[in-house]
Amino acid sequence: MTADETKLTGLLGIAMKAGRIVFGTDRLRDRIRGSGDVYIALIASDASENTVKRVSGCCSYYGTPYAVCRLTSEQLGGCVGKGVCACVGVTDARFYKGVLPLLPDGSVIRPKAEDDEDDYEPDYPPSEGKDAKAPEKAAETSLKPERSERKRSERKPKNFYKPKERESGGQKLNTRTRSDATSGRRAKKA
Repeated sequence: MTADETKLTGLLGIAMKAGRIVFGTDRLRDRIRGSGDVYIALIASDASENTVKRVSGCCSYYGTPYAVCRLTSEQLGGCVGKGVCACVGVTDARFYKGVLPLLPDGSVIRPKAEDDEDDYEPDYPPSEGKDAKAPEKAAETSLKPERSERKRSERKPKNFYKPKERESGGQKLNTRTRSDATSGRRAKKA
């Protein structure tokens, strides 16, 4: 092993002890898709074509940098405390900055995510006159997420906190409200 490979294995071992490493193909892909906090994915030099294809495809789609490093799967697994490991992901910015100079030049691939808005160009030609701002406003409104695309935590269920009334034999009964349901008490009859 070269000096850079030795330093890389030591740094990955420290990152593993700090809990800043994700290892394994499926776990790495889930972390990239889910929280997106993977700074770089390292793939072993002897990883199978399928593993390389799956990890690099996921990284390309979500805009995560990846590199096929010189370490074998046994060496990569040994530095993270596992027997054999085909790929690992670094989830801390400081460890990412430490790993970059230890990788060979040109081996890090930095794909651009499809949802990056840096290179957004409208399809229409710029218009002149007083209607010049109208296409810009249309482009701004089209970038907003639709109501169904909002996060679940942002959506509020309809009438969830209001008590529901139902009629039963001429009597109105209050069904449970949210506070009654969580405390385990039954709702009082009206």
